[in-house]
Amino acid sequence: MRAKKVLLSVIILCTGVLSINSLFSSCNSKKGVDVSYQIQWNEKDILLALSDNNNSLQFLTILDSAARLQEQFPDSAFIDLFYNKWKTEMSSSYPLAQIFSTYELKDRINFESSDEDVYRVLKQESKQVLGTVFQIIRLRLEDLKCKIEWFGRYENKEQQSKQAIPSPNKLFLTLSDVKNLKTVEDVLTSQGYFDIWETYDNNDIDFTILKEDPKIKQICIFNENTVGATFAFVRDEKAAADVFNQILMENKLPADLLFMYGSPNDGLIPVFTIKSSRSGQGALTGSVITKAKAEKSNYNDMYEIQISLNAEGAKTFSRITENNIGRQLPISIDNRILTAPVVGAQIVGGQLNISGNFTKDEAEYLAIKLNSGTLPVKCNVEILKY
Repeated sequence: MRAKKVLLSVIILCTGVLSINSLFSSCNSKKGVDVSYQIQWNEKDILLALSDNNNSLQFLTILDSAARLQEQFPDSAFIDLFYNKWKTEMSSSYPLAQIFSTYELKDRINFESSDEDVYRVLKQESKQVLGTVFQIIRLRLEDLKCKIEWFGRYENKEQQSKQAIPSPNKLFLTLSDVKNLKTVEDVLTSQGYFDIWETYDNNDIDFTILKEDPKIKQICIFNENTVGATFAFVRDEKAAADVFNQILMENKLPADLLFMYGSPNDGLIPVFTIKSSRSGQGALTGSVITKAKAEKSNYNDMYEIQISLNAEGAKTFSRITENNIGRQLPISIDNRILTAPVVGAQIVGGQLNISGNFTKDEAEYLAIKLNSGTLPVKCNVEILKY
């Protein structure tokens, strides 16, 4: 089996391989139900994200220590527990600025920032996460025409009237007349990352080391096409990820190489060889999208997503397409490859279309996720009442 490709004059995604159809075909109920949810996120993940996923052993150790302390003192703010632990054990030898002087925080933290200055910035950022999560989820629900009966930091109005101190990492939501529980769950948990990736192919890397590895040979069906970034197909993604990660740790391949996966087709999952940035993001991200909307295709009865980019995004996209003529540019949402079209020409103007086998509901739902922005943390959802 080989990956289907198309040439681009504007970017066109061939087959809509993202398995979102299950969101609209399962858990549907003609008669709606009332559902109450608890939405929660791990505060440790906030600091990890702010550090650009720094993997310093000292940093990760203090994070884990703070997490254990929070289990003992659940009313304490995680950032305070982390900062106090850092001051006690690391501050004199390891300034916090070395961890948090990232590109995203460059205007507020630099290598000269004191630990106290860094702490103040982290405290502000942590507080903003709750508001951001609330705004993005509410926007998604409203765009999906969900009937919101209650959404806030308290479980209900009665709890709010008692003026108890709410948790800094929980929200409570009650919806009425829910007809598709699976779609709502995805709205609440999907972070909505959008990335366009540059790739490695056989002309860039000698993949012989991979194709001759007995463990990889056992789990892969190799793509014999010598052009393109679809390296292979696998049936068990988790087993493949374990093997590929072990190979990457041996440092025999480029440090910025990632293996990413598409959605299954006839039981086979495509594996793409991706070129990652230092932050682990694509060459172009959803932060430059100004508008996404679902439109009926001019060529068939299916739907596509039309995307507009801001000035920075248009400039970046023009450069990327100019540098990758004749190569695949995989496009992903939440780190799952939608498809990997081939660039036919440089694209200017900041407009692109995602087209494929999308129904109207599927295209509209993807557009909602792209318009709402990216959730800053991964949320876990528990149904409290159904």
